[in-house]
Amino acid sequence: MCTLILGRYIDNSTQLAEFDIQIQGYIDDVLVWIKPVSVVITFGVVSTSCALSDLLQLRKPFIIIAILGEILSIVRLFMCYLYGWCSVQLLAITDRVVLLFGGKELFWAMSFVYMIQNTTLENRTSRLFLLQASKITVFITSFYVTSLVDSSSVQAYMVTFIFFLLTLLYFVYVVKEKRPEQEMKWDKSVLRKILICSVIAEAVGYLRKMSAKKVLVLVVVYLIFFAKNSWADGFLTICLRAKTC
Repeated sequence: MCTLILGRYIDNSTQLAEFDIQIQGYIDDVLVWIKPVSVVITFGVVSTSCALSDLLQLRKPFIIIAILGEILSIVRLFMCYLYGWCSVQLLAITDRVVLLFGGKELFWAMSFVYMIQNTTLENRTSRLFLLQASKITVFITSFYVTSLVDSSSVQAYMVTFIFFLLTLLYFVYVVKEKRPEQEMKWDKSVLRKILICSVIAEAVGYLRKMSAKKVLVLVVVYLIFFAKNSWADGFLTICLRAKTC
């Protein structure tokens, strides 16, 4: 995407290649700190949304919010690719704004909770299996679709946009959710649960009950197995750079 934007202003292919290498270096430097920031924002939004969802006893509105965020993400990339209306800086800023919608993490979290609440003991396992299977199917389908066409082409954006739009219409008009019988009364305790995030509070309480040795083992295992796919990659890079400076 960065190369595409630069290509509109640079005609010399050699100069464009040099800029491309320079931009890639900037991207690598930014990823060192942008990964932890993205994970923290997503975790805060999802945990707060989960706490608010438990208090309101509603799941559907949060699912719709997550889908709207994905649609917004596709639209901004599509407009940037097709019309070139945004700069690289604006593209990065809007990427952080999209995180405030919760993304796929919020969508799947609320979908699983909704499925558990609206199924019986006789069909709950099979329904959850179908939901998990649909998650894998969506991933595989999107992979093959982007393999058939260029992942940054108009066709790929249009297919993804149509998919999320149909998903949004399905949840708005087909999926039903009963309103809670008792209305929630807003007071300081409710706001405290939302702002502090009950999920974080429960996790901290669980860790406090564990011994320091077990917590250390969990941290080491996490860094070993998830360093390449999470904020730990950026954290380790910062530590290594600080050590070599």
